[in-house]
Amino acid sequence: MNLIAQTLADGLVLGGIYALAAVGFSLIFGVLHVINLSHGILVLLGAYLALILSKALSIDPLLTLPMVMAVLFAVGYVYQRFLIQHAVDRSPLGSMLLTFGVALMLQNIMIWVFSPDMKSIKAEAVRDALAVADYETFYSRIKFTPDGDGDAIIMGSMIGQVMKGKLEIVFPGEAHSATAIYPAPPWDKKA
Repeated sequence: MNLIAQTLADGLVLGGIYALAAVGFSLIFGVLHVINLSHGILVLLGAYLALILSKALSIDPLLTLPMVMAVLFAVGYVYQRFLIQHAVDRSPLGSMLLTFGVALMLQNIMIWVFSPDMKSIKAEAVRDALAVADYETFYSRIKFTPDGDGDAIIMGSMIGQVMKGKLEIVFPGEAHSATAIYPAPPWDKKA
């Protein structure tokens, strides 16, 4: 039963990724009239850049995200301004051919530089970074704290639950006897 649930969850996540890619293609083609087939490889470039920076600077990979975003913003600007725009000006399908060619070139360059072997980061480093984090979302604050086994668990997240035909925002520990708790109280006021 667990395998079936995992397979269904994997299918839903993969379907969501495909849907996001389709929405991205539709949005960019509708607004810019550009068919950009190099999105995925630029995301992969960002992942490798985060891996390189985290190892070179001996810092958590999550801390490299602002640097990676700045570098990829510059790369994306130069790519759009000097390559894609010229292709779009010459022919409607020029952007598709250009971005497909760039994607193939970047993919092969990354295989050559990084090898096709799987790379990974230390899960402990990410877990430790999340354990001290305190995130504020639109709905509530989310706190990751290590449990007795050293795994990161989410504490204090709120969920929506329909009771007696009414949607109530509750904390997980109070789901069985939900009473609305909105807005979220500060951490020191939570029981």
